[in-house]
Amino acid sequence: MSNFKITKALPALTAAIMLSGMAACSDDDIMAPEQPTENSIPGQDVGIRNLKVSLPRLSRFDKVVNHVSCRIHLKGKKDRVTFPVNTFLSADKDSIYIEADDPILAELPHQMYHLNYVTFPDRSMTRSEDKEVSEDTIFVGARLSIENPDDIKFRSSFNVGANSIGSGTEEDPWIIASGDDFMVRISDPMTRGETHDGKFFEITRNLNLNTAAVTSGKGWEPAGHNNINGGSTDFNGTIDGCDNYIENLYCYTDAGCGGLFYSLGEKAYIHNLEMRRVMLIGNSELGAFACTSKKGCRLDSIEVNGTIEGKVNVGGLIGNGDADIRVCISSVDIVSSDAKNNIGGMIGKASYASFTDCLRTGRIDAPNAMYVGGYLGGGGRSSIPFTRCYVSGSISGGREVGGFAGSCNAEFTACHAGATLPQDSYAYTLQWDIFGINNRMTPMPLEVEGKTYNIGGFVGTSNELKLHGENSFAYSSPAKPNIVSDPNGETASGIGALAGHCNYQGEPGAKFTSYAYVKGDQETGGIIGSGEFKGEGTFINYGNVTGGNCTGGVIGMATCENRSDTFKINCKNTGNVQGNSYVGGIIGDIDRNVDNALMENDGNVEGKGERVGGLFGNSKSVDLAEGSHVSNENGSLKISGSSYIGGISGYISAGGGEYLSRNYCPVYANIISSAGQAGGLFGEASVGGNHYSQPDMFDKHYPVRVSITVTGGDNVGGAIGLFITSDCATINGFDDKLQTSISTSGNIAGGIIGRVINDASKDIYIKDCHSFSTIKSTATGEVSGFGGIIGWTENHNGDITHDIKIEKCSFHGSLSGPNMTAAGGILGYTAACRVTSCYNAGRVDAVMSVGGLVGRLDGYGYIANCFNMGEVPSVSGRKWLAGILGQKEDHNSEKVTISACYNVGQTGWGIVGGEDKAKIDCQNCLYLDTASNGDMNGSGSHDVTANELRNNQYYGFNYLSVWDFHYGEAAPTLKGVPMFNEKLPLQIEK
Repeated sequence: MSNFKITKALPALTAAIMLSGMAACSDDDIMAPEQPTENSIPGQDVGIRNLKVSLPRLSRFDKVVNHVSCRIHLKGKKDRVTFPVNTFLSADKDSIYIEADDPILAELPHQMYHLNYVTFPDRSMTRSEDKEVSEDTIFVGARLSIENPDDIKFRSSFNVGANSIGSGTEEDPWIIASGDDFMVRISDPMTRGETHDGKFFEITRNLNLNTAAVTSGKGWEPAGHNNINGGSTDFNGTIDGCDNYIENLYCYTDAGCGGLFYSLGEKAYIHNLEMRRVMLIGNSELGAFACTSKKGCRLDSIEVNGTIEGKVNVGGLIGNGDADIRVCISSVDIVSSDAKNNIGGMIGKASYASFTDCLRTGRIDAPNAMYVGGYLGGGGRSSIPFTRCYVSGSISGGREVGGFAGSCNAEFTACHAGATLPQDSYAYTLQWDIFGINNRMTPMPLEVEGKTYNIGGFVGTSNELKLHGENSFAYSSPAKPNIVSDPNGETASGIGALAGHCNYQGEPGAKFTSYAYVKGDQETGGIIGSGEFKGEGTFINYGNVTGGNCTGGVIGMATCENRSDTFKINCKNTGNVQGNSYVGGIIGDIDRNVDNALMENDGNVEGKGERVGGLFGNSKSVDLAEGSHVSNENGSLKISGSSYIGGISGYISAGGGEYLSRNYCPVYANIISSAGQAGGLFGEASVGGNHYSQPDMFDKHYPVRVSITVTGGDNVGGAIGLFITSDCATINGFDDKLQTSISTSGNIAGGIIGRVINDASKDIYIKDCHSFSTIKSTATGEVSGFGGIIGWTENHNGDITHDIKIEKCSFHGSLSGPNMTAAGGILGYTAACRVTSCYNAGRVDAVMSVGGLVGRLDGYGYIANCFNMGEVPSVSGRKWLAGILGQKEDHNSEKVTISACYNVGQTGWGIVGGEDKAKIDCQNCLYLDTASNGDMNGSGSHDVTANELRNNQYYGFNYLSVWDFHYGEAAPTLKGVPMFNEKLPLQIEK
């Protein structure tokens, strides 16, 4: 076999060693490759048998003599596997000859190989290039093609005079095999203004930049920083790191910048390279790869670790600039003690960057800085896309702090904070699997901490935030917060697992899930602290949330960009929520209507102040999608606060003509209030406007099973604690789906509504409502205003022609208390009312002014076509107890009319209990002779026997359209008013 020799007379040429197919081949020469067997690796051919090649005698081989036994190391360019091959080296003054006959050659896959280095058993044969390299190793950096075993080639030009390999083309890149090579081939030309545009480089061995040959004084000078023209030079070439690393990049400067390059130009492309033990200390524009960069430059398959300390525009990869970042891992620790800005784990500041298939871990400690992020510190107006990216570690900043970005317009696609990458991801290789073998995405610790404004698990602040597909904050730490604000005496606001503050632009299919424990001050949410919301999406929170005012299990404070927009995001929370005022299981404070959104809360909600609700602390009109709920029928969560506490919302307001809640949802809760205004649905509901129609406040009703305990304050209702309206309003349709148990130490409680205030001369209608509430007063002194439907009503304008009108309602629960007064099965206290076609089947056990229908009436009243079959216990010492009206106060001259009503319940007086008898007009009223002691009013009411009431059709009773006659089987009942499971009044047992 012939040896083809490359000499100085053949500059910059590619030598071809033809090992078969030559006329001079002997029987011992290389045989044609065998065909792969069924057990071979798919796509890989059989290797070669023998190898004889030559390469120029570089200065690194000065001591090599003839026929030296050694080992060459061939690293595959495709599979990145290194094969050691036993061989012999011989040399003359110009060339080195390699001869090998090793069985491993037959196993080599056909591809390009890097001849990275040669090892010798005799260390005296070599010289060491630096102290960290073993003395028995010589690094070469040549390329050997065995893509065709019949045509083995070197694909490098050998510039022997320059002691270098390559020509800089894509087919024949310059070889960088030492720090000196990097300096000579890349840095020095850039000092002369060379941008390396269109030039290609390969790093074929690990480089150490902390050597006397390339670094002196304050460390590495960024390539291209100070050129001979007094400016800087962009790098616009391509570097293939070949999965090698550069280590010990060191730079210290009080006022300057630091990085491998000063500026990466728009054509720069660096890939498959690792940087280890980076140490940069400076002021601004600090990054392991570059101080600055231009839009269009690319970093791909990069990994960096070390420490960078600076003040402004500090990044793990790039200090200040734009880049397309792909398949990169940054675990650089970054430190900044100054109150500056733009500190990022990959880029400090950027306007047009993008991140794809990347991982960030490590520590960022910048407790006084603004715009601090795991990937990006601060961005510009353009949207920054993050695609399939992961972040873990710890991030500490002053304000605008985020797991991925401190502040930027951002788009996230399949990104996960507090997580590693899965086994089948972009970066799963034996080299890059830095956390061990994972067969799925694995949660990893992430802590994001800020002092004041806008701290987010993904982004601190974003004026335009978009999500595509599923994104998450995956790590859960019940004992220690993952996202936390530490105001240290200052006001802090805007804390969430996705964003501290944002303008969210939603789309169908977008989903964000968080397991983080979020702890903040004002405007704290399990997903978003505060923001403007447009479009659709789904937010799910499983972590606990602790904050101050405006705290929510999903969102702290929400609004919409335009006043006409509505909130449509589906939200779910299972974490416990704690705050001060405006605290909700889903949203703390929302000032736009909720439109057909799915809202699910299964976490306790606790507030120290006012406006606390199972879904919302403070809200506008809500229309919830089917499937929404507060807890479930097998659970009963806790909702507590001082005042304005509700199963759905602590405080809700609707404009004129709007629903309070077209569709609400099932509620299963224990509600606790220390200052009143508490309801199974709403603590307070307020309606404003100027309409003369009667819009329904509710369109559909759902199961509500709540226990309400009030230890101080007034106004408690099974559905609404306090209802204030300055517009026409209709509340209708409550039935046995509403089951409430109320215990209160204050005044005013109602089975449906505690207190109604008519704030204008408009009609308020309560229709077709049926209460099954149990109301117990624990007061130690006299309290007033307790009703099976409504506890108390008043008209601030004194207009008796427009007041509350209660129609076709019934009560089936109980009212009781040792000091309870002004209590009625339908209405406790009222200044003026109309009660028609109603009945009471419940027990009303109070001490004064107690009526089966109305307890105390202080003004105009009209009660017609009603009956009482419930008990109003008459005990010695009690007064003004009756089957229909307990007391008509004599404070004014307004008249009360009671028409076509009857009582069969056990009580003190049949129809009216007393006080101002002169102002009561009873018409055609009846009372069972055995159920009472007669009637205090006397005129217009008559006692009857049970059989008479069953069998006679009495004058004044409309049996055509109002009353049902049962022909001797029972006393008459009301048409269109259900009896539920009650026996008919005076029903004969069969």
